[in-house]
Amino acid sequence: MAVAMEPSAFLVLAPILLSLMGCSRESMIKESFEGAAHRDLTLLDEDFRLAMCGWKPRDQRFELEALHLAFPSDSPKGRAEVTATLNGGPGFSCAGHVSFYYEFHEGHSRSPAYWELRDFRRLDTAPIVALVEQHATPLALDSTVAMRFTDAWLLPDRSRGLAYRVEIPAAGRYCVKHHGERGGSGLPRDVVYQAGQIMIEGNGFGSRDDWQLAEGPAFLLSTSVDANNTLSFGALR
Repeated sequence: MAVAMEPSAFLVLAPILLSLMGCSRESMIKESFEGAAHRDLTLLDEDFRLAMCGWKPRDQRFELEALHLAFPSDSPKGRAEVTATLNGGPGFSCAGHVSFYYEFHEGHSRSPAYWELRDFRRLDTAPIVALVEQHATPLALDSTVAMRFTDAWLLPDRSRGLAYRVEIPAAGRYCVKHHGERGGSGLPRDVVYQAGQIMIEGNGFGSRDDWQLAEGPAFLLSTSVDANNTLSFGALR
């Protein structure tokens, strides 16, 4: 039986429903971030860790600490902010202030409802950026360089990094290509920085290993545990 509701009663109930949705939103998104800290299996996990640490740490379990979420409204989609610390054990933690896009997707018979999280953008400068610039050696566009990680710079996660400075002649999409030995940990993990910021990898539709860059200097960090191969960096064709 349908029950009629006075307009004044609806006005009272509506804020309560929005408040409950907000509570559910925050708890479910918090669970997503906790999952991303514990595993390294999906693009959400990798992109969240990259934004927090400033590079792509090797596979390991983090503990998520001091998590704080800030939503500008009760909207089911938009941009929000998170501050947190990823604790990777003695001597290794990453703290950061990151914005991200969120959107609620209704469930149906074949799929439960869920919150989509993507487009992580660090709002402060990751401490590793200054170290990347300090360790960087010049790399000519479209040239190939031999990579020897056994002699490379040691990062806090015990992987090793090789950093390069590349002059970008014109705005466009640029990509990294690796050739040769993969190593037991697979291909090296690459991050590109420009103007002190971590650049977003891919086009948002599944492509990876390419970045939209502006004219001017860019910095590339490749990290690995054991791979020795060659690298080239050039325009996406």
